Amino acid sequence: ALTLLNDPVFFECAEILGRSTFQSHGEKSEELIREIFLRCLNREPTAAEVATLESAHRDFLSETKNPELAGIALARVVMNLDEFISRD
Repeated sequence: ALTLLNDPVFFECAEILGRSTFQSHGEKSEELIREIFLRCLNREPTAAEVATLESAHRDFLSETKNPELAGIALARVVMNLDEFISRD
């Protein structure tokens, strides 16, 4: 996951995903999370996943002061989940 986190191609993919979901849903964190999960994992997030990622989204917003960058950061988190990287 660390290698992928720093891979320029994965960053570009996360950037496009984050920007497009932000353009569709604005700053509504639950909708951003749901859309990113559906696109990346083809499933709805659980309540626990939503709560965790909403907290992360708040942290990203307070750090960057830029909602679009916070959306990109959320996409990077989901794209680095084992469920996204590996197949069973």
